[in-house]
Amino acid sequence: MTTTVAALHGIGSSGRSAAATAAENEMTSLNWADRLGGWITPDLIAHIIWPSSQPITALKSAQALLRRMANAKDACLIPRDLPDRGKIYVLTKLGAGRAQGTPATDWGRTKSGQWLPPTNFDHNLRTARLLVALHVNGYEVRTSSELNRRYGSSGRGADAIKVPDGLFRVADRQEWVWLETEGERKSGPHMKQLARALYLISARRTDEYERAKSLTGESIRLGGAAVLLPSPSRRNKDNHRIDHRLRIRHAIHRAASETKFSDTDRVSIQYFTLANDDPWLWHHERDVIELGLFGEDRVQDAGWLAGTLAPAMTAPEREEAENIAAVCADPFAAASALLGDISQRTERRIGHMEYERNIARNRASALAAELDGANRRLQVAEAKAKAAEAQAEVAERRAQAAEDHAKVAQAAAREAGARANAAVTRADEATKALQQLRAHPAVKMLRL
Repeated sequence: MTTTVAALHGIGSSGRSAAATAAENEMTSLNWADRLGGWITPDLIAHIIWPSSQPITALKSAQALLRRMANAKDACLIPRDLPDRGKIYVLTKLGAGRAQGTPATDWGRTKSGQWLPPTNFDHNLRTARLLVALHVNGYEVRTSSELNRRYGSSGRGADAIKVPDGLFRVADRQEWVWLETEGERKSGPHMKQLARALYLISARRTDEYERAKSLTGESIRLGGAAVLLPSPSRRNKDNHRIDHRLRIRHAIHRAASETKFSDTDRVSIQYFTLANDDPWLWHHERDVIELGLFGEDRVQDAGWLAGTLAPAMTAPEREEAENIAAVCADPFAAASALLGDISQRTERRIGHMEYERNIARNRASALAAELDGANRRLQVAEAKAKAAEAQAEVAERRAQAAEDHAKVAQAAAREAGARANAAVTRADEATKALQQLRAHPAVKMLRL
């Protein structure tokens, strides 16, 4: 994937004082919290502000930054405890004012005395991570919260105001890619709506989804569609693995059969599939879907997308200095993060291997399903050909029988003609004999 490195911020930025860097980092955190709907997590800030640092170092810096903002006298953020998953920070009225946004102090819900995020939080967090990774890699992004605020009052009908889970585009390009995040099993009208949107957008029939103008004067021009998929090993709430990609592909074929355009033989959809046990790594592919009866769908590998720009090989001296500084700032958080990183390294490697294995299995299953479909179509075609052949044989036998009947009729006609000729001949002979008899002298004497 060819990308442009985004502008980097954070500790160590040249030409800035520590106070100016801290103020910029705080403002960046508030702006992104507002863009996401009033909330932010340390791992998001770590990748937004310190994309070139090692993940453990960036996470420690992000935790310290958000904790400082929440503990300040004029707090811009309020921490909320996520069950077994650390903390999430929401915008206060003061923080929303600085970001020119909306407070999120009532975001979430309380159940049995325990604060819980909204039910769609996992969906939104997965989407946010991908959009941040695309931003880090040089793409321009828009979140669903931003789009709802900019285009939610559009009066062009129910379908026209549908808002995607996100938009992204290569910097300086005019056309956006429409992003949908898939998680649980979609069925019925929901899957039909998703497939129709993906088909129409990828087929460049985007009138229902593009925006000529927003509340801020910005327009949207669409140039493609993408789907964010969970890791292949993920199970749904019924403890079943779902091949979302194959289901979406079949749904797009159905949508195309219902609304077929004569000048559209194929469409393509981008897919970002989350790696196992690594929430900041995605496999990027493109499905080229052939819409003909015997068309063969193809998969194009576009590589990997990572949320960090950190090099594979680290500088031990710099990492040690950063670790010492982090330990001095917050010993407990630094030790916990360091131990967590060590324990997760092997799990991430295993997760990558399992991801590749599951991808291979899914591809094999998809190819087997496509082969079964092709075989069924071939069997139907063969059955139709055999039926046509049988009909041709019946018609040929009927033609032969008709020809035989015609020959018999011709023979009978010839025989009847011969009999008629014989009867005429006999009649002529009788007439001549009668004439001769009449001319005989004795007959004449009798007449006298």
